[in-house]
Amino acid sequence: MRALLVFNPKATTTSGRTRDVLAHALASDLKLEVAGTEYRGHARDLARDAAASGGVDLVVALGGDGTVNEIVNGLLAEGPAEDVPRLAVVPGGSTNVFARALGLPNDPVEATGQLLDALAEGREQTVGLGKASTEGLPDRWFTFTAGFGFDAGVVGRVEQHRRSGRRSTHALYLNQAVRHYFGVKEHRKAGPITLSVPGREPVDGLVVSIVSNTSPWTYLGNRPVYASPEARSTRTWTSSV
Repeated sequence: MRALLVFNPKATTTSGRTRDVLAHALASDLKLEVAGTEYRGHARDLARDAAASGGVDLVVALGGDGTVNEIVNGLLAEGPAEDVPRLAVVPGGSTNVFARALGLPNDPVEATGQLLDALAEGREQTVGLGKASTEGLPDRWFTFTAGFGFDAGVVGRVEQHRRSGRRSTHALYLNQAVRHYFGVKEHRKAGPITLSVPGREPVDGLVVSIVSNTSPWTYLGNRPVYASPEARSTRTWTSSV
């Protein structure tokens, strides 16, 4: 099987040593190429090129949820198709919600062992995705959750700090959540979001809205956060998109 390992050298828990160990383990069973991301959106570009080349069967993401999201959007740049490379995930970020939702351990070495077992046994599962559409902007796929309103505002603040070189940590998210809460007083009780569901009356004034296909919604360290406890949790080791 021909595979591309895409790693984010700036991911919170990814080190050069870890990357080399994982690449060696994967190369024992796969015809492997390795590529590190060099700029924002590079993982998306690498995945898009892999899908367009027709020469890659599997793309392995080593990084956090942001790296996974970029790769998924690269693989689906031309839309879903039978010949799109499969996706596998090795957790390397601070939270790794998608990898955990797949039933993977949060340790990258243990996760790689389970990935190799799944590949040897031919186990995979299709994961349902969401797609966010904004007028004037390209559609964007998301793998497990999308947040609007307060949630999106906090993520936006975190991303500003990440662009200046800070790592994505739980402390950074909590700090920015508090700052955003006190910075948007006008939207605390009546937000700008309207939820419209076919067959139901629209709901106005929402402060935050979360679309999710898995539970828990996120983690604080090892503590799960259940924003949508009735969402279906996907359990698998490899996935096709």
